[in-house]
Amino acid sequence: MPGATRFQHVRVTLEEAVARSAFPGSFRELLTLALSQEGKTLAGAARPQWPALVLASCEAASGDSVVAVQVAAAIELFMAGLDIFDEIEDGDVSPVANASSPAQALNVANALLLLAQRQLCQLGVVDVPGDQITGYIATLTAAGLAATAGQHQDLRAESRPDVTLDDALAVARGKAGALVGGACRLGAMIGATRPDLLALYEAWGQHYGTAAQLANDLHDAADSDRKSDFARQKGTLPLIYSRSAGCAPATLAPGALHFTWVALEIERQRCDTLLEQLAAQGQAVAGLRDLLTQAN
Repeated sequence: MPGATRFQHVRVTLEEAVARSAFPGSFRELLTLALSQEGKTLAGAARPQWPALVLASCEAASGDSVVAVQVAAAIELFMAGLDIFDEIEDGDVSPVANASSPAQALNVANALLLLAQRQLCQLGVVDVPGDQITGYIATLTAAGLAATAGQHQDLRAESRPDVTLDDALAVARGKAGALVGGACRLGAMIGATRPDLLALYEAWGQHYGTAAQLANDLHDAADSDRKSDFARQKGTLPLIYSRSAGCAPATLAPGALHFTWVALEIERQRCDTLLEQLAAQGQAVAGLRDLLTQAN
């Protein structure tokens, strides 16, 4: 199944998941709005991030692309829900809350998380055995739980003077790293069963996700008008670096962005090393390598 066709199938699967939910029309509209934000499948993104990770990992592990489409849709639902929670917790712009209310947005987020679980529970219709379905659900749950712990540390770090650079890196790994690692492990599980291989896929995702989070932190540090990082004195790497240098709360230290960029490049180099290890194990990593190249 060609790449573009797989993303089209993910789109149809998402539309069907919302349509068959039997929710009121106004609720389905909010669910669709959440799934139509920039970079997501229903927004028409050529390569939506979360499905792309699942599909590339599945392809590398020689898994069934039909199953991968269903799992990719579950990840997209799950992450759309987490995005709403993250927006509200961080005080950032939330399109769903703006179109309804914060309370309704939280309800939409809950529904998306539950729809993701249901999507995995229904994998039996594409002949996935029950024990494998249980494994998929457990993997998604573990990634989500790890991310909530990372979010706790992120929220706890706001305005605290004792937060270190190592703490800031740990938050990046605990949030995005855990979620991307889980997505890559899920994709690989469609074609691979060896624990050592699955651990390599998950580790690749953790480093890829950490690099993506650091790139996001760089962007947000330069976008103080739209993002709340400066106002809330969040514990991101560039802001913690600036605090450690004794800068005023709304000021970046001269070397903050460069320091964060170096940390980001280290994560990408670790991704390269893991791809070499996967290739040595006979895994077809071209799709994952392409994702890493596109992120540069």
